[in-house]
Amino acid sequence: MKITLDHNALKNDITVSGSYKKLLEMRRTVQALKGSFPFSVYSDLQGRVEERIKTFEYPVCADNGIKVVFSNGLSVPTEEKDCHEARDKDLKFTDFIFSKYVSAKDLAMDPGKLNKTYDKDYFRRVSRNILAGNVPKEKLSESLQNKVDLLMSKIDNLEKIYNEHIPKIMENLDTLNKKMDYVYKKMVGRDEQDL
Repeated sequence: MKITLDHNALKNDITVSGSYKKLLEMRRTVQALKGSFPFSVYSDLQGRVEERIKTFEYPVCADNGIKVVFSNGLSVPTEEKDCHEARDKDLKFTDFIFSKYVSAKDLAMDPGKLNKTYDKDYFRRVSRNILAGNVPKEKLSESLQNKVDLLMSKIDNLEKIYNEHIPKIMENLDTLNKKMDYVYKKMVGRDEQDL
């Protein structure tokens, strides 16, 4: 996949992609572009691609519209019972399907169905690994993400202030420099006349 610096095109690609593998590739692309955009843009792209990936990994079991795609181009729809079985085993749906269909190349879904959100309860069940201090991993991640988002919005604000005020400061320094040159030349000219 070609890395593009047009965040609107990338956002559109994320929105119209119905391929799990392509979304994973886009996740890597977004991560590679960290620092290329203001953090708010990066965070938006990252949030969008993660939401789409979670729709495959933790789908709403009823009528999820996910198909298993094989290397020969054929595809078969997944069954609701597969989703429930993966959930009962506390597995990501994608991991369960790829282990069931070893020859599967990808998972696909109509991009319109991807607008449905993922099953947050299913996500919590699978990712509820407990860390030291009995803090759920997901809760810690959410808290950390909120703090990072707040910090990055402050950085974006500082960047905006910097971009507004530095040109004014530079203009004032330039004016001051010109005045100092003028005063210096007058002083040097006066000293030469005194000699």
